[in-house]
Formats: sequence, C-alpha cells, structure tokens
Amino acid sequence: MVKTNNRAKGKNVRQQIDFLHKADNGDFLLSDNVFVGGNVLRAQRGWTLFNDKAHYTRFYGSYTTGIVASIGTNLVYIDVFGKILVYNFSQPAEPFASVTHRDKIFGTIKSLSTLLMYNGNSYPFWSVKATSYAVLGERLFGINEATLYFSEISENFSDHTLNNIKLPSRCTALAAIDNCLYVLGSKCYKLIPSADGTEMKYTQIYDGLQDVLADTVTVIGNKIVFATENGMYCMTDGKVKRIFKNLVNIVDLKTMYCRGLDNYCVAYCYPKGGGAKKAVMLDIENESVAGVLSDVYDITYFRGKMIAVCSDGTIKSLAESYADNVKFVKSGIDFSILGKKHLRKLVVKTATPIDVYITADNVTRLYKVNGKKGVQSLPIAGTGERFNVTVRATGETKTDFLELVAETYGEG
Repeated sequence: MVKTNNRAKGKNVRQQIDFLHKADNGDFLLSDNVFVGGNVLRAQRGWTLFNDKAHYTRFYGSYTTGIVASIGTNLVYIDVFGKILVYNFSQPAEPFASVTHRDKIFGTIKSLSTLLMYNGNSYPFWSVKATSYAVLGERLFGINEATLYFSEISENFSDHTLNNIKLPSRCTALAAIDNCLYVLGSKCYKLIPSADGTEMKYTQIYDGLQDVLADTVTVIGNKIVFATENGMYCMTDGKVKRIFKNLVNIVDLKTMYCRGLDNYCVAYCYPKGGGAKKAVMLDIENESVAGVLSDVYDITYFRGKMIAVCSDGTIKSLAESYADNVKFVKSGIDFSILGKKHLRKLVVKTATPIDVYITADNVTRLYKVNGKKGVQSLPIAGTGERFNVTVRATGETKTDFLELVAETYGEG
C-alpha cells in the first residue's frame, strides 16, 4: 500500500511493508526461513530429528502405525518406534502414483501392477497400473490413458474386482470431492456414481488443457489445484481458472509436486534455470505466497504432527519451540516516486520484539522495537532514493504491519 503526495515541498510519503510475497514476481525463490500466515509475519519453528537414516526423498503416505517414504530406489515403511521395513521392489520407487485411504495405501511403481500396502506389507490388488488414484464411496479408482478403472464396494476393500469405463479422451489424473470424481486431462470429466453404486455416469466439464501433471493435483477444501506444463489451475465446482499466471516463467512445472496443507497448497519446485528446490506455501484464494519453507523437500502429517523430508535426506518433525531464525527482507523501497526521500518515522505494530535494519545509501541502521499491544512510532534517519528493510526476530514472532514514513522536497 503506497500513499504519496510529492507535489508540495516537505510533504510526507508513506509505504507499508507487505509481508505477502507475490507469486508472479519470483521473489519467493530468494526468501529464506520465512513463514507468513495471512499478512502477519510469524516465526518458523525448527525441525528435530525423527529418524537418523539419510537419503530420503519423498513421502508416499502415512498410517496410524507408520509412514511410507522413498529412500534411494526403495520404498520404506517406518513404524512409530522408528523401525524401518523395506518394500522389496525390482524397480526404483519413483515415480510412484498412490492414494492413502484410512490405513491403506494403493499405488503403482512404474510398470508394476496396482499394489495394496498395509502395515509394512504389500499385496497385489489389481493386475493393471494407473497414473493416478482416488477413493470415492469405498471404491478404488485408477486412470490409465482413456480407461478409468474402479473396484466394487466392499468392506475393507476385500473385493479386488476390476471394472472399467472407456472415456472419449486420454486423462492423467483423478481427484475426489464429496460424492464426485473428477477425471483430469486435456478434457476433464465429472463422474457421479448412482445412489446404489451400480451405475457410473460421466459428463465432460472442460476442454482445452494440456496433460495434467498428476503429481501436482491436490484438493484444498472445495477446490482442486493442479498444473500442466504451461500453467497452474484451480477447479471449483467444475469451473477451471488459471492462477499464478507467471509461475510458468519462474519454476519448472514438470518437476513440481504439490501437497494440501491446511488451507494452503505447498508446491515443491525448482527455479527455472537451476537452483535449490523450494517448498513454497501458496495461498490459492489470494494468489500469493504465504511462506517459504527452506531446506524442506516434502511434508506430511503423522499422528497430528507435521514431519518433513529435509534437504540433508533425513526425516524430521516440527519442533515444539520456535526457531531463532526469523528473517524477512524487502529491497528497493522507493515509495513509488522518483528522487531523494528523507526517512522520518517507523510505524509498527508487533506483539513481540523485533530488530529492524534499514539501509539507505549503503548505510545500515538498527532499530530495536519492543513488543506492545498498540501501534508504535519510532524516529528514524536516512536519505536516499531506495531503501532496504530487514526484519529479524528471536523465538515466537507476531508482527502485524510495518510502515516507513519519509519526507520529500522534490529533489532529483
């Protein structure tokens, strides 16, 4: 938010520091150790070691009794006591299409058939594979090219019967919401089983996409978020809208995978042109970046606690205490006007202490701000055309807003 009045000499100009990163400008790829909820700057809690074995890369589901993850070319099951059981497959674990339902994981590893994994054991379920799975009404669904497979309704998935429907076009991904199954591809279909489960009727709801990347499909509330090679999309009630339109120019969508985390979509992506993988929390509603989880390659919940595959290849759980690493940087603040500005005030509302570093003409000054309930106004100094602001904090942090006030005299 910028308020300016630079026509009269000696007039104030103000600029509020927006904690929301805009996804389309690529700034989030440069952020580090920032966790933002809404437009409030908060601390990121650190991670504590969950399992001391290394070389993990992804999660593929969790039970009440343990987690399934990939390590090297194997899928492994880690129980609540940290014991590791290796699923012995003849082919590498990735890519692995899967869906978790209650305490069961259904999935395909490359050319293998559909498997059921339960409590550290794997069993054949179907003789066919799929690129994406979903569970709806106690049935397992799988899509492979233009064939939609589905099982019979049975208690505890004891019936392995393989049924199928031929669709008019090739599809690559599935998503289930309420009593509807969405089949996604260049054309998208909506399927609603009959009340008694004996009929499957589908209708085409969209046409004109590229192939949907199955690893990006995630359900957030009543929305289905997914990506193709040329963009990211959100489907609500069968209506498709392109979101984060410039994201295709910033990250490699072909290597991206997504998870629903609370009300956010966490996208794990590489910057275009190279660089380290980032876990970016996307606020779908506001089309903004709600935070960047540094050094994290994947996240899931296990027994109510968030756990992560970290960049060092270990699995860690979210610590109870907050980390001492809050840092927020905003560069190139120019109040949206040309010429020199003379800093006068720092207006801030923060419930916890923060350190604010302001750089003007290569001179950096530190302002220590105490935590208070109301709005504070502190005198500051510095002259320049552009300013950089860095906010640092220790422990749990809650800062609502921060604003710079400067004076301009129409200087060039």
